[in-house]
Amino acid sequence: MAADESAGAACPGDPERLHALIGDLFSAKASARAPSTRNKDEWGYQWWCRCCAALPCDPLRPTDSLYPEREAFIAGFAVMYMAANMQPRRRSAKKPKHASPLSAWAAYKHARTVLAAWGSKLPDISLVRDTLKGLMRNHVAAYRDEVLAPERKRPYFRKHETAMLALLDTKGVASWSPALHNTMRWAVCFARCTGARKAELTADGGCHFYTRGHLTWYCGNTPLPPTPDAIRRATRLRIRPAASKADPFNIHWGSLEMWFDVIPGQHMSVALALRELELRHPCPPELRNEYPLIFDPEHAALTTPPAVSRAWLDHKLRIILAHVMSPGEAEVRSWHSWRVTLACSLRAARDAKHPDGRSLALVKVFGRWRSDSAVELYGRLDPDAYAGHVSASLAADSASINAAGTAEAMDNVDPPLFESMATEQEDAYATEESGDELPKDRPSKAKAAAVAAAPRAKATAAKPSRKRKRRAAPKPSFDTPRAPAGTMCVIVPAECFPTEVCAENGGRGWSAFAAPRSKGTASVMFETARDAEGRPFRPVLLQRDVLLAYP
Repeated sequence: MAADESAGAACPGDPERLHALIGDLFSAKASARAPSTRNKDEWGYQWWCRCCAALPCDPLRPTDSLYPEREAFIAGFAVMYMAANMQPRRRSAKKPKHASPLSAWAAYKHARTVLAAWGSKLPDISLVRDTLKGLMRNHVAAYRDEVLAPERKRPYFRKHETAMLALLDTKGVASWSPALHNTMRWAVCFARCTGARKAELTADGGCHFYTRGHLTWYCGNTPLPPTPDAIRRATRLRIRPAASKADPFNIHWGSLEMWFDVIPGQHMSVALALRELELRHPCPPELRNEYPLIFDPEHAALTTPPAVSRAWLDHKLRIILAHVMSPGEAEVRSWHSWRVTLACSLRAARDAKHPDGRSLALVKVFGRWRSDSAVELYGRLDPDAYAGHVSASLAADSASINAAGTAEAMDNVDPPLFESMATEQEDAYATEESGDELPKDRPSKAKAAAVAAAPRAKATAAKPSRKRKRRAAPKPSFDTPRAPAGTMCVIVPAECFPTEVCAENGGRGWSAFAAPRSKGTASVMFETARDAEGRPFRPVLLQRDVLLAYP
């Protein structure tokens, strides 16, 4: 680019500025991926280099042309080599001698990301997937039927919560200072009430961690200044959500606050815990946006102490679990179990208005799951209702619901661990069986499962057919269509697309299904509309006020 002398050259005659801008551009692109994801890319590429050294071949694959059979062979060998040489996690004694083939597959996919960024020509991933399928069959045959079943974290029960609080209140860990006991008590109370992920509290989690700036104290409906005297008389706490892996730019949940009442004596109350934190460690108002919520008390003397790391938080929690439960119970619990606990306790919180516990849609709200139904339900929750649900969950015991109810609640606070993997395989096998290629403009089921904003049945209803056959233009229909779950029947006015001929509803417009979206918009899926060549209309995003109600 520096040698480009054409009329369209960038920064002509100023190569130094061009080099600086290119460096800034690559830095910005690198920041698009979370640190944890970039670390996994490095891990996958290191395994790829080992595999290529064992074959041997050059790990940097050609960038000029693709030899599909050769590249698919090398990739299949790499997956086999990784599966044979990877070791399971040492912290679990129940694991088999060899790691799961899914770990080898994950390493290969991360290596593909690095190679694609380099510009290497890569084979279609479906050519490599049969190798994975065979390895998984062999792995199941060598060990046991449930070896590949995901081990999902269990919730904390009320007996565990009370034991933790008693340990921390009595300063029961001999090697810890009193300040560290207090810090961990504030941290577990925060996670219990908010369902915050570990990454949202740590400096290396890839998200912007919670700070004092996310807290606002209220007396009734009046916001208070963040001074010790004002915080002492506060009756309610508002917490603004931080960015998370499910919402990395905080677009969906950033403006939807969490509300908690200050109730003296309440079990694991986050409002009481954070009030004590604010009074013990006052923060200047101008530093609240940089002052981390959870920090190592050894650094409390600093003007702005650094946030803790994920390893620090995991290490402290493991010490607590070792004091309050058996090794078998501790093995199936981690920091993520606080999210599971919040979901299960909401389902266990039964009263006259909620005889079967809180709804699964409400569980999604408190888990801040990216779902249209969750956002819509949040819009109907005022601060009193939100705080009331939190208080009900703190009074409930997650141990009171059975295993099926626990699994159901877990599915609605976080997607199943291997759902994206299973749907990706389903896409590939269906493609191989039909002999058709997936449309280039259609996302895979795996991507849809990873960012699904609605139940899976709704996403399935919106997908076009894989086989693009020309069909005759449908006759106008005045029968009310059956809307997929979560949508409503509408008519898209013909004026919206003046270049298309409308033969439906007497020329008024096309029959469609509309799913609400944010900022007054709706995602519209046409029922039978086709263009002049017989191809179905693609889904579009339109303003809700232009849509007509179905007669």
